[in-house]
Amino acid sequence: MIIETIGNISDGLQSVGHTLFPAYLLASPMPVLFDAGISALGPAYLRALENGREDPERPLLNLITHAHYDHCGAFPYLKRKMARLRAGSSGGAQALFMEEETVARIRRLNEDCQARFPHMTEGEDVAFREPRTDLVLRDGDRLDLGGGWTVEVLATPGHTADSLSFYVPAIRALVPGEAAGLYTTELFVQSEFSSSYEAYHDSLERLSRLDVRILLMAHLYVLTDGDVSDFMERSLAGAKRFRTRIAVLLDRYHGDRERVVEEIFRSDYEETKAVLQERGPYLGNLRDKVRVVAEGR
Repeated sequence: MIIETIGNISDGLQSVGHTLFPAYLLASPMPVLFDAGISALGPAYLRALENGREDPERPLLNLITHAHYDHCGAFPYLKRKMARLRAGSSGGAQALFMEEETVARIRRLNEDCQARFPHMTEGEDVAFREPRTDLVLRDGDRLDLGGGWTVEVLATPGHTADSLSFYVPAIRALVPGEAAGLYTTELFVQSEFSSSYEAYHDSLERLSRLDVRILLMAHLYVLTDGDVSDFMERSLAGAKRFRTRIAVLLDRYHGDRERVVEEIFRSDYEETKAVLQERGPYLGNLRDKVRVVAEGR
C-alpha cells in the first residue's frame, strides 16, 4: 500500500505535520517523534506530541535522522516548549549544530519556508536557534521505550555523513530519513547520495535486508507490505543508474560539472517534472551528487 496523507498509519503510529515535511509519532510509553521537519510546522508537531502522551511528566524523545533543514527545523522550538523533551542525533549532526555557518544556513532555509507558509507558524516564535541535541546516538544503540517497545539505531551514511535510520521491531517500521532515496512517482525514484555513493549504496543494501512492513519515507509517502521491498529494489537499481548517468555526462562534457547539473536539471526538473523538491535545495543536492561521482566517492 502507498499512503499519502497525514494521520494514523497503524496502531500507535501516525504521520503528523504535512505530507511534504512529515514527522512520525510513535505512541509508546515513552513517546517518540521521528524527525522534526521544518520550523514552520513546529506548532503542528507540538500539538501531536501533546495529544499523544497520557502522562505529561513522562519524558519524550525527538530522534533526528540528519542535519538538513527539512528534517531538524522544529526541534529547537519543541525543546523550548516541552521541558521533558530530549532530542537525539548522531555525533556528526550534533557537531554540525554547533557550527555557526551550518546553523545560519538551516535558519535561512527555514525562514524561506516560513515566508511561503506563514499560516503554519500560528503566530509562534519558531526560529531555529540554539539547536542542541541531548543524546548522541550510535550505530547499534537500542532505546528502551517501555512496554516492550524499542528503537534500534543504524548509522546509514551516504546521503549525508551524519545520517541515521531508526527501526522499530515491534511493528517492523523503518524511518530511513533519505538514506533509502525518495519515492516521487511510480516510475521515478530519486537517489540521494549527496556525500558518498559508496556509503549510500552500502547503507541502502543494509536497510534492504531488514524485515520492514512499514517504510516511513522522508517526504510525501508511507509504503507498506509488498511496496516496501519493491521500492528498495528499485532504489538500489536507480542509484546505480543515476551514478552511471552522471559519469557518462561528465565524460561527454569533459568534466564540466555545472553543465552536467544543467542537463539533469533541465530533463528531470523542468521537462519531465519527476522531481517534486524545491528548486534551490534540489540544485544544491544535485551539485553534491555530481561532485561525489566526479571525485569517485
